[in-house]
Amino acid sequence: RAFGGAVRFVFRRPLPVAGLYGLALLLLGVLHVLYRWGLMPHLSLDWWPLVLVVQQAFILARLWARLVRLAGGVALYRGRFYPAGG
Repeated sequence: RAFGGAVRFVFRRPLPVAGLYGLALLLLGVLHVLYRWGLMPHLSLDWWPLVLVVQQAFILARLWARLVRLAGGVALYRGRFYPAGG
């Protein structure tokens, strides 16, 4: 039943759902590029405590990005931004 409700929700509001997931994917992509290509090549493993802190900070950033996506999905489902009649 829950899966059917999710499919109906996606087909009723495809553009807002696609926009939300597209923005979430873009945010995760930017975080990944910043981490892998921008920051990590410049950190030496000799300073492993700094590397550990940077890794944990980016894990936290990815978790916050997931939280933002879930909050956006809940807001869309409750009809805050795109009411069903409008």
